Amino acid sequence: MALKEKYLPYTKQLERRLEQERATQLRHLYTPPIENTPSINFTSYDYLNLSKSEFVRDEMIKFVVELGSGSTLERPLPAHHQAQEQVANKLKTLLNTEELFLIPTYHAALKAFFSLFSTSNSILLIDRYSAPRFATHLQHTKGQVYFYDHCNLEHLTALLQAYHHPTKQLIILTESLFSINGKIAPLSPLSTLAETHGALLAVDDTLSIGMFGSNGFGLATQHNTIDITIGQFPRDTHTLSAFIATTKELAPYLQKFSTPPIASAILPPASLGGINALSELIPNMQKEREQILQTAQYFRERLTTTNLRIDPSANQTHLVPLITHTKEKTLSLTAILADHLIFASPIHSPLLPKQTCRLLFLPTTTTTRDQITQTLHLLTS
Repeated sequence: MALKEKYLPYTKQLERRLEQERATQLRHLYTPPIENTPSINFTSYDYLNLSKSEFVRDEMIKFVVELGSGSTLERPLPAHHQAQEQVANKLKTLLNTEELFLIPTYHAALKAFFSLFSTSNSILLIDRYSAPRFATHLQHTKGQVYFYDHCNLEHLTALLQAYHHPTKQLIILTESLFSINGKIAPLSPLSTLAETHGALLAVDDTLSIGMFGSNGFGLATQHNTIDITIGQFPRDTHTLSAFIATTKELAPYLQKFSTPPIASAILPPASLGGINALSELIPNMQKEREQILQTAQYFRERLTTTNLRIDPSANQTHLVPLITHTKEKTLSLTAILADHLIFASPIHSPLLPKQTCRLLFLPTTTTTRDQITQTLHLLTS
């Protein structure tokens, strides 16, 4: 049956979208392991293997037993609100922040953040390499959006000078640790620029939580001049929750103008239990963090000795970005590895300029040298 002509534009758009999302589908691809053939997962953000922690599980169960299913609009529970306040106060200390709002999901946290600056008076200046992370929410903002070249302070300075105006709100937005190339953002110089030009500095600290910063709670904890920090707790620990941290001066504004209202957000008891457990475990896991960094360094050294090129931006982090140059090669290597139950994250155009495509590997505490050797064999064969 021939497709109606009026449907053709929509069909073409669908085909294009499916092509664009192929990498995303591969990135989250999961194939049940063949019996006695374990998979090797380099796409997991559970660096510290906390999803297997009995303590995390037991705390989640404990909170559910004590609080039941939790509060609802019809049945607010004082004990539930008190438990959330206690967990939030503990996190404020660990995150080195004055005020903290717990949010049910990372998506909701980003939605609330962008709703704060969704007026024609708002000018968002965003690191170009952070654009993919915020793409969905940028489509709906009414503020003006400009991208500065990746970690290029001169370009950012020029934009701050060009758009500075008494009636405008300038907001600098960046990741602390970039998911595309593993580079650590220059947070101190960014803070100085923000102060100099009267701009707010907002930082997404998600990728560094668990690995860097004071007590392992993110790079933003080492900087007192960040105005807003957005973060997600380790993704694969089943807490599913996020937070927005800010100053005492900005907190009332966030409470009043965010959509949905972040002040009224209440987390399920299981999530609170999981976060409470993470707040006790993560600060004491420095040995595990050092192990992961050593594994990542070993992986980089092995890649270099086999004449494979890595992005040096990530040399001080736990991310291992292998430069694959073309989109075709990136997807081909991803498929080859997946056929052997080895999973890595492909990153290519339009997220990156052509000839800079890459495969991203995330070692964890369970990554072994034998697994790295097995992966290298497939990459070089």
